[in-house]
Amino acid sequence: MSRLVAGLIYRDGDAYAAYQVHWTLGQVALHGATFYVILGYWGEGTLAADRYAVALRYRGDPGSTGFMAVDAGG
Repeated sequence: MSRLVAGLIYRDGDAYAAYQVHWTLGQVALHGATFYVILGYWGEGTLAADRYAVALRYRGDPGSTGFMAVDAGG
């Protein structure tokens, strides 16, 4: 079983960014978690090409806990 949490971040009442976090229940230490942050222009008249994504992979390996940037398109 896995979980996905997603939402929008607002600035001055307008959508400014979106985020998603995905992980497998009880398996974060083994499989990690992936964080996506989508930034750019939102709203009526905008296209997906007006936004870009940043993906971060969390790993909790013994002695090497941290984040790494990964290809958000993958």
